[in-house]
Amino acid sequence: MKYRKQGIEQKITYESKRLARRHLFILKNYVRKSLRAYPSNYIGNSLMVTCLGKTCIIHEGRNTYPATTLYSGRWVGLIIDDYPYLSPVLYEEIYMEHGFRAAVIARDKGVKAFLYGNDLLPVSVQKVYGPKKHPLAVIDSSDYRVIGVVRWDPRKRIYRNIYDLGLFLRALG
Repeated sequence: MKYRKQGIEQKITYESKRLARRHLFILKNYVRKSLRAYPSNYIGNSLMVTCLGKTCIIHEGRNTYPATTLYSGRWVGLIIDDYPYLSPVLYEEIYMEHGFRAAVIARDKGVKAFLYGNDLLPVSVQKVYGPKKHPLAVIDSSDYRVIGVVRWDPRKRIYRNIYDLGLFLRALG
């Protein structure tokens, strides 16, 4: 697939394949232990991965695409630095049924900075739902929607931005 960006022609390459067993295990274990939900209610066994460079989208759906489609089916998560994370869509489904766990509620200023790719400072956090040692969903305090994922960094005492919804705009924009 090719696209034009400010007069320079660039090529986007992507590939689609089955999700590795170890990544599926990590996702299901996280849902079971950290979110206290039944993984089989939210995550299927035959998931696909579509990679755009270093960022991979985990999804349910078919594995053949026309050149204009990145993925089809339900968005399950992302693989970043060879580690799988749940998508905001999946977090919201689980939270609707089981309540908040492994999440931080971010204040307005923190939300704005976070969506630009910055880390989340403790002063920008309204409330934390444990456990803190695993990935945490970031929830916008204005509408309670999931906007990304962080990991607590105890040495720096910040919530390190793993991904936010602005990632796609920055990567493809």
